[in-house]
This record gives sequence, C-alpha cells and structure tokens, in this order.
Amino acid sequence: RVEGRRVDPVSGEVYNVKFGPPSDPAVAARLVIRTDDTRDKMVQRLAVYHDNVESIVEFYGSRARSVDASRHPEQVFDAIRCVLEGELYWGCVISREWSVRAYECSPAGDLGSSDLATLTRYIEHL
Repeated sequence: RVEGRRVDPVSGEVYNVKFGPPSDPAVAARLVIRTDDTRDKMVQRLAVYHDNVESIVEFYGSRARSVDASRHPEQVFDAIRCVLEGELYWGCVISREWSVRAYECSPAGDLGSSDLATLTRYIEHL
C-alpha cells in the first residue's frame, strides 16, 4: 500500500491510487509521491522494526499485548479497543457473549451498519 500512497500538495489529503483514489480528476493530476514512500525505504523501515521489536516488547513486559492485524479492519479496531478499554468497551462484552458481529453477517464483508436490512439480519441472527 505504501507504494500507492500519494499526497495532494494543496489540501494535504492522503490518497492511495489503488485503494482510495480521489474522485476529482484535477486532484488526481496534482498528487505527489512522498520521498519516503518507496519500496527501498519500506524495506529499511521493516528491518529497523524487526531489529527492535523484541527489545520493545521486553521493555513493556506484561503490559505488551498482541493483536491479530490480518483480520478485517473493524475486527482489529475492536481487538485494540478491548485491550485498551477492557470491560468498558461494549465490543468486548458482545464478542465474549455472542460469537457473531455485524461484519460477519453482512454480505461480502460490507459493514452496512447503516443498512436496515443488514442490521435486521444481524439482530435476528443473535
């Protein structure tokens, strides 16, 4: 994704030419690539991460938590909030009490939380 990242020098908005391109052709025409958004720079950043992650986890000890970030973004967000907020976050209670979430019921992974039909299917599933 980093290779597709572009910045609008006028507004400062960040886009991805593959996953979230601007809808305005004029904005698309003026997008620029940051100097550090290259494959070589990303490889360097990953190497630094891998060189240091173990010592960071060791430093934070039992306070360090692991979250599976390969899942749907909503699931990752919920997992992070559960770690940070614990029982104060409603998502922790729902995921513990029920094994299904809105994004698991919606068609093709579309969250559709504002879609009444999807929300109805989710409630009926519970």
